[in-house]
Amino acid sequence: MTDEELKNKMEFIVEQQAQFTAKIGILEDVVTRLANSTLRRFEKNEDGINDLDVKMTALVDAQINTENRMEELAGAQAALMATFERFINRENSKS
Repeated sequence: MTDEELKNKMEFIVEQQAQFTAKIGILEDVVTRLANSTLRRFEKNEDGINDLDVKMTALVDAQINTENRMEELAGAQAALMATFERFINRENSKS
């Protein structure tokens, strides 16, 4: 191998290494952007899940309050019916 051939091969290798280094830099940028994008999506999903948890808790609390109120109303209705029945019975006994 002549000095010229050796020089040409060395230049080729150096040029290939420079291209490889540039491509690695581009790939590092792509991986970084992809990682950041993925992290933002996970954070957004986590925020959405937390929001759903808050809303679900509020919904459960509202349902419990509704059930308690329905029980109170059922008791009030029963008392009203008992009062009405006593009134009817009293009126019937007067006749």
